Parts: sequence; structure tokens; C-alpha cells
Amino acid sequence: MKKKGLPQGFDFIGKEFPQFDRKKKTKKKLYRYDASNPKRTNVLLFGDVFNKKVIYKYIDRRNFISYITGDGRFSICFQQPSNWTDKYEARFYKADYSKLFSTVDFVKNKQMSLYACCFASSMESEPSWKMYVNESNDDDRKVCVQIKINFKALLDYLNYYIVTELGGDYMLVVGRVDYMEKYSINKLHRPDDKGKLNSHFFKHFNFTKYLRLLLIKRMAFKYEDEIRMFLVPKKNVKIEDKKIIQIPIFECRDSNVPVSKKWGRVVDTIFLDPKAKQEEVKEYFDKLKSAKLDIEIEKIEVSNLYDSYSHIIIGEDKDIELARKEAEAEEEVKKIMEEQKKKLRKSIKASI
Repeated sequence: MKKKGLPQGFDFIGKEFPQFDRKKKTKKKLYRYDASNPKRTNVLLFGDVFNKKVIYKYIDRRNFISYITGDGRFSICFQQPSNWTDKYEARFYKADYSKLFSTVDFVKNKQMSLYACCFASSMESEPSWKMYVNESNDDDRKVCVQIKINFKALLDYLNYYIVTELGGDYMLVVGRVDYMEKYSINKLHRPDDKGKLNSHFFKHFNFTKYLRLLLIKRMAFKYEDEIRMFLVPKKNVKIEDKKIIQIPIFECRDSNVPVSKKWGRVVDTIFLDPKAKQEEVKEYFDKLKSAKLDIEIEKIEVSNLYDSYSHIIIGEDKDIELARKEAEAEEEVKKIMEEQKKKLRKSIKASI
């Protein structure tokens, strides 16, 4: 298979990359993702995320609404790792690499600045529902939403955005986070350590290994099963603290609508937190509509994280259990509708 080089200006990453070998399932190297596809000209993946279908983004409920623009898009933020809330995460981004000056051109030329955005692979992550909440808001229940994202549709859109809005000055590099014990991370940079970690990451140091350092996270956060996306700039492209990218949510087939608004398969579903009640779906839908987000109410659901904790009957047949739960769900819907009717009747009486 013929190797294809990267777009001009990214030679510090590497001039050529092999295609991903599905049979060998090679990992930990950068692979050009479908290089012949014009939708992915500026996208590189580590092999172990090659076949991802969906990823998840947790955003504070109130912040999500504030991220919606007037033309029905929401925004995701790529920022320099030095600005991450958890400063420990930026340890290798802010490190002094001066001892490598003599051997590594991209270090010598200070081509190490980039943007990053984090996503989760795991749908059922209870701690994540609690972590990504803006504690400064005054809601009775501080909660966030989980956005289920079509991985390849997002890649297509980000590639489109890079080429058309950013002038092709960036590569999108995507990889899965490696989780290590904190004591191992703390000594990783020391060449005199008897372990092999330092040699593994720093021998023949290159940009691929630099990105791998930025994909290291403490074992305590393994529940996130995190995917990281990096926006890597060309040589001499100056970057700021962060870059906001607006994402259109639903696909538009109208030929009169600009191409930039036809990438709508990115968001699959918006999940409310697992403690939310069904009536909150309609309430949140109304808030999104008032924020100008063109979304179908069917695309908003309550997370089923706690479904496995529902009432069980020991020894019950699977089909009977399913039928019982469906009947219970229908009964719950009836109760909600009846409560809504009562509220409506009360409001009508109050207005008379």
C-alpha cells in the first residue's frame, strides 16, 4: 500500500504514515485516517481509535445552553492544556525540554503549542455526571448533560472547519488516553530511573512520543475512558489560549443552505442526568428551543444509567420482566400526563 505524506507544513509531525492495518491491529502510532477521503485530509488517528463509532461529551446544563449560537449551533472549546482545570494534566505540556534541544528540531523550534479537547468513551460513567458541573450556578440540583456524538461525523466536520475556516493550518490528531499510576508518572522524566518508562517515551524522541505524553492520565480517572483531540498548528502559526468551534447539530438537506450547516449528524442524543424526571425532558427542550437550537424532542432523553438498579423479582423470566417494565413505564407516563393536566386546569382556573 502506497504511503501518503501529510499536508505541507506539518513535516515536524512526520512526512509519511502507514495506513491502519486492521489485521495486525497495530497501536500507539499515528496513522493517516483514510487519506484518500477529502473529508479527512487533515485528520490523524492513533490506531486504537480507528473504529470508534460514538463518543460522549459532558457539559454543565446551563453552560450548554450558553454555548448555543443564534444560528442553531453549539460550541466546543479547544484550549491549551496549560489552561486545564486539573494542572497536573499539563505536567508534560509545561515541562522544560531544553535538554533535548540538540537532537529534536521541533523542540528546538518551539513547535509544541497546541489545543486539546477531551471526550469520554464510556456511556455509563457515574462520576462524570458529577465532575462536569459548574458549581457556581444556583440550580437546586447541580447537573450536566451528556451529549452522544457521532465520532466520524465530528471528524468530518472538524476537518471541514480546519480547511475552510482555519485555512488548513492545523492537523486534528486523536488518541485514547493511557492511564498510569501516579508514582510512575512522577518519575517518568528521570533517565536515571531503573525502569524502562523513560527510555520508552524519550529515546529517539519525536512528535508522536510528545503527543503520547499528553495522552497520559492518572489511574484514578480510568473510569472516563477518555478520548483526546489535539489541534496541532503548522510551523509559525501562533495560537491563543483557546479556540471555540461551532458545531451544527442536525443535518440540513436544503440545497439553498450553505455547506457549513449541512454537517448535522454530529449529535446523536442529548441525555439529561440519570436522576432527572421525564417531565424535565420537555422543560429542557423548551429551553433549548428558546436558545434557538433546532432540535427534535425525541433527541433528548433521560440517561438510563440507573436502569439496572430498578425493581427486580428474583426468578422472573426475562420476557416477563421486560413486559412488566414496559407496563410500569406506560403507567409512569400516564401519571406524568395526569399531573400536567391538573397543573393546566389549575392555571386556567387561576386566570379566570
